[in-house]
Amino acid sequence: MAGLWPAGWAPPANPSVAAGGTACPLILTVALPDPLQRLAETTRRQAAPEAALRAPAHLTLFRHLPGLQQAALMSDIRALLAGEPAPSLLLDPPARWGGLWVARARSPRLDDLREGLSQR
Repeated sequence: MAGLWPAGWAPPANPSVAAGGTACPLILTVALPDPLQRLAETTRRQAAPEAALRAPAHLTLFRHLPGLQQAALMSDIRALLAGEPAPSLLLDPPARWGGLWVARARSPRLDDLREGLSQR
């Protein structure tokens, strides 16, 4: 994997904290290789130009991880990916799902990563 932050995104300087002192939930996305990121952006602009205005095209593994566990999650991700080559990935054509434009990603290695994190 090229990095833990998708192209064009940067890690937050300070994690957001909600009222009551609890960290806001985290969204875990996958950094796509440049050629695949460009393809995803192009496909997204064609299929859903309104969505392309809100955020770069991205692949989400989790949408609600515990924010207070950020350091442990980063450690787990690095451990699960240590020495691994970038996983292969196939994208289905985008379609509307629950009001969002999505393209199903097929990757046994990312499925394994998601399952490993889920178990932790």
